Amino acid sequence: MAKIGWINEGYVQNRGPGGGGPCTDVTGNGAGGGGISLFAAGSPTIRGNVISGNSVDTSGGGIGMVNASDPFIIDNVISGNTAAQGGGIATLVPSGATGPVFVNNTFASNSTPHHRCRW
Repeated sequence: MAKIGWINEGYVQNRGPGGGGPCTDVTGNGAGGGGISLFAAGSPTIRGNVISGNSVDTSGGGIGMVNASDPFIIDNVISGNTAAQGGGIATLVPSGATGPVFVNNTFASNSTPHHRCRW
C-alpha cells in the first residue's frame, strides 16, 4: 500500500507528487502542518483516516496544504484539531489550481482562536 508521505517530527508530510493510502490514525502531533502537511504534493488520496488531536501555531491543525496540492480527501474523521488558522484544514490554492476535493468527511470540534477558515 502506498503511503502519503513520510513521518517528520511527528506528522505526515508530502513534498512533491505521490500516492496515498490509509494512515488510520494521525493524532497528537504538533509540528509544522499539524497532522498532515502537503507542499506541492500533486493529487494524493487521503482516505479512511482519523485525524484528531493535532495542534500547530500556524495553519492547518488537521491538514495543511499549499502550492499545487490538490488532494482527494475521502471518508476521514477530522476532529479536535487546533491551529492559528484552519483548525481542521487550511489550504492555499494558487490561481488556476484545482485545490482539494472533499467527499464524505466528518469535521467536528476543530478550533482556531481567530475564527477564520474553520472547518
